[in-house]
Amino acid sequence: MFNRQDYVYQSSDPKGDEGFGKVFAIVICFVFFLGALQVAYETVSGWYQNFVQWAATCWLFWPAFGRSDSSGPPGARDGVIAEGGPEHGKSPANSANLA
Repeated sequence: MFNRQDYVYQSSDPKGDEGFGKVFAIVICFVFFLGALQVAYETVSGWYQNFVQWAATCWLFWPAFGRSDSSGPPGARDGVIAEGGPEHGKSPANSANLA
């Protein structure tokens, strides 16, 4: 009486599979591109930070940078540090009020 067969329809869509493969490949390539971009950014950022640190170190020890004479630390004249510094018992905050 009920001689009915159940069918399982299996459809293969080669165009759909091809489209999915292309989209998946594009996503993978985009992720690789973002990874390469991150590596490049971190490399350039590291170079920049190292250069800034090196330049600051060189600037601190460069003789006569920004001064007409090369005697002593910045702010020194003829080897004598100006009054108002911690060498004379005055804090930098108080020496600003003296001027």
